[in-house]
Amino acid sequence: MERNNITSSYDEDGDPAPDVRIAFTNFFGTLIQTTVTSRPEIIHQWIYHHWQVYGEHYGNRLIVGVGVQWRPSNQRRAHTLQLCIDTRCLLIQLSHTPRIPQVLHWFLGDRNIHFVGIRNDSDYRRLLNNEHVLSVPNLINVSDYFDHSESSLRDLARLVLGVDGVRRDTLVERSDWSARDLTIDQVQYAVVDAYVSFQVGRAINIWRVHNYWYMCGWRVQHYWYVCFLWV
Repeated sequence: MERNNITSSYDEDGDPAPDVRIAFTNFFGTLIQTTVTSRPEIIHQWIYHHWQVYGEHYGNRLIVGVGVQWRPSNQRRAHTLQLCIDTRCLLIQLSHTPRIPQVLHWFLGDRNIHFVGIRNDSDYRRLLNNEHVLSVPNLINVSDYFDHSESSLRDLARLVLGVDGVRRDTLVERSDWSARDLTIDQVQYAVVDAYVSFQVGRAINIWRVHNYWYMCGWRVQHYWYVCFLWV
């Protein structure tokens, strides 16, 4: 990621707790708070709180940015799952959590929630292949709504969010995502992936586009909205 405009650090001032850490990412002036954990009770609390607060406000327009990371030696199975709503993110270390709270299964299975990722065609299967068997039936690849040549993380951040320099660090991408202690570079990589996905989904009103399947084929500010309209 662009070092000058995106920086991250773990919160070292809070009370330490086993298997849970708080990280802060400054993304072009926007502060994102991320809970990094493998503890079922922390996962439960985060999902329950944010689902209640944001679900009541947005209803069937609720958008969640989603990212999945895996170990290079086993690309078929997800080792982390990151979820982002506005400037609050949750990074779940799937390889180390003893169990998944039921509320997460309910949350991921809610078809009224729009789970948005970028070029995530394999993520649905990777989550199913995880030992916790996570199913996200409404997982959306937002890249499908843009011209293929301009649908990468970097392209969408520039074209939709107006920020330049966001890129995927291949060294971090290929690092060990099953590690118990994730580096701050790994956390930043995961957070930016989910946060940009959320912001792009919100910017194009993915809840409307995806629900009604418009087919427009019109070009706006150098990128495509591909929509289908069922009548």
